[in-house]
Amino acid sequence: MNLSEIAEAKLSRRDLLAKAGTVGLGAAALTMFAGRPAEAAAASVADVLNFALNTEYLEAEFYTYATAGHGINGVSTPYGVIGTNGTGTQGTVTGSTLALSQVTFPNAQTQAIAQQITTDEQAHVALLRGVLGDLAIAEPNINLSALDAKLPTPSCGSWPCRGHSRTPA
Repeated sequence: MNLSEIAEAKLSRRDLLAKAGTVGLGAAALTMFAGRPAEAAAASVADVLNFALNTEYLEAEFYTYATAGHGINGVSTPYGVIGTNGTGTQGTVTGSTLALSQVTFPNAQTQAIAQQITTDEQAHVALLRGVLGDLAIAEPNINLSALDAKLPTPSCGSWPCRGHSRTPA
């Protein structure tokens, strides 16, 4: 369906937005890849996936430290064992002893939700690294010191409910 057919058809708002979005995505793809060699298009896809991998490294480290008290390197997932090496300079995960320790959750339901998020974030890292193969970037420097913030909660008195001194190491 072209733009004139869309304009003439009696469409609901949802149908119109869906069809316009499809046309827009097609136009954007043509603009991005028109006249580019296959290597350039593949490199661009790798760049986008590596950007996503960077964000997933951060999320997976955050949730893994919160639920398990250790980092993601060597964690086994349905998509393979997570590694943190790759192209570029490998960073380190830093933060105080408090920031890098396991959280004591206020109840089993909260802990189960956090664990599910952790599992999902770990799977994202493993999946992206598997798709990228040798093009996967190394984990960057990640600083989790922000976890030292004191945010009051009714169930435990202070976030993140770690059950020990709030003094950073």
